[in-house]
Amino acid sequence: MDLLFLLLFCALLVLSVPVGICWLLYHWLRHHGHRRSAVAVPALIALALVYFVYSALYPGDDFYEQQYAQITGRSLPASAVIQRNDASYPDQHGDYAACARIELSAADYQQLLRQLNRDTAFHAQGSPRYAFIGSQTFDNVNPDLKAERRCRHAFSRNGSAFRFIGFLHDGRTIIAYRSSS
Repeated sequence: MDLLFLLLFCALLVLSVPVGICWLLYHWLRHHGHRRSAVAVPALIALALVYFVYSALYPGDDFYEQQYAQITGRSLPASAVIQRNDASYPDQHGDYAACARIELSAADYQQLLRQLNRDTAFHAQGSPRYAFIGSQTFDNVNPDLKAERRCRHAFSRNGSAFRFIGFLHDGRTIIAYRSSS
């Protein structure tokens, strides 16, 4: 109960501070004869806060490019097109899951497959081994994949199920999955 009260208090504090600053700024500017600025400046502050909250809840493609780089240790190829993506919201410990379905050129697909086969930090995973991917994040990105036919090849970094690259049967699409827990 105490934790719930603390969380509600923090949420109220986080919301009331920007609103209070905008209100004070509005009254101060209006009192000093700046009627247009009294509306414009607090509105810009509010819009900036909305933008930051939105971008935190719905990250852009650059977030998934960073996740790919963290998983593979390589930058995303120029031919890459992120088809679908999803990320869970961080929990109270900051843990989250992120998944992206990425289409590559056939040459980049084969090159990445060869690189991961040779890289000793990656371990090829058989079908039963990567059946762990049953998270809501994974299913949101790949709703059409049947569990038994998800990937043709799969690799995890250092044997960890938390960093995973799957190669789909089409010879062009990969799935990058990362869980920070």
